Amino acid sequence: MDVVISSRVRLARNQSGLPYTTVVLDERINTVAKLAYEAMNKRERFGLLKMSNVGTVELGVLREKRLVSLDLIKSRKHSSLIISEDEMLSIMVGEEDHLRIQAVLRGLKLREAFTKANQMDDRIAAKIKYSFDPELGYLTSCPTNLGTGMRASVMLFLPALAIMSKGNIAGNLGTPNITVRGIYGEGSDADGYMYQVSNSRTLGVSEHEIIDTVTKTAEHLITTEARARDLLINNDPVGVRDQIVRAYGILTNAYTITAKEFMRLIALVKLGVHYKFVEIRDAQRLETLIIEAQPSGISYASGRELTSEERDICRADYVGKILKSLTDTKIS
Repeated sequence: MDVVISSRVRLARNQSGLPYTTVVLDERINTVAKLAYEAMNKRERFGLLKMSNVGTVELGVLREKRLVSLDLIKSRKHSSLIISEDEMLSIMVGEEDHLRIQAVLRGLKLREAFTKANQMDDRIAAKIKYSFDPELGYLTSCPTNLGTGMRASVMLFLPALAIMSKGNIAGNLGTPNITVRGIYGEGSDADGYMYQVSNSRTLGVSEHEIIDTVTKTAEHLITTEARARDLLINNDPVGVRDQIVRAYGILTNAYTITAKEFMRLIALVKLGVHYKFVEIRDAQRLETLIIEAQPSGISYASGRELTSEERDICRADYVGKILKSLTDTKIS
């Protein structure tokens, strides 16, 4: 099934002897970035982006790809991003903590993501002495990250479950110490029926316990979503098919479309692929289209910063062309 989009492991780390609040570090955080960058480039090829040198549209694209956070953008005067060529491995420098090390992989691969994040962590630890307490573990800016400093999350596409439960995904978890958030984390909406499921505890549990808990929760939600999809189509086959075909029709023929409407309609098209009402030659292309059709993504593709109205017009044109190129002319 197309339920699991990606898996991410993020490690929060701070250099010993420096204030935890990165906004007061000025040039000292640049030294942290330099040391981390040197550590990563010993074995692989990484780039270093100074946030102060990145344009507004490009910053938006990075956030829409979930490579940077709003906090990193807000502290852009001295913050940096260290990133691999395939964008699967990255380090935010100067966010809430000095270092946010993360690995993102497609599918349900939390253990593999942890292995990659841990390898990055070890290389940086050889260059930078971390703030660490024998009893509390890694010391972090926010007490909720104490201990392992690790957040393991899985991005899930749960349209049927969200519709059947009226958005109450948390009521279907079956596991304590788990947090459900929207597509861009805390405070964001679950646009396109996409949810982040992650651990809520970092203190008093091991990294492997966290991975096991989040993985089991994701597997439970995969099974629950499968049942919900069966119920949804069995309860109203004509209505569900009509919504999906209408969504495809709007996306391929609209003159203007907002980002919010696009996310709702593309989710229905993806559900239609599952039910075989819509045939897509490259399902993964739909995932990249979702990123490309976001506000900054559309402006970036256009080569300039667009107004809201211009974005909506360009989005409709771009999405329509891509979808038509991916589907057969006949939609059942």
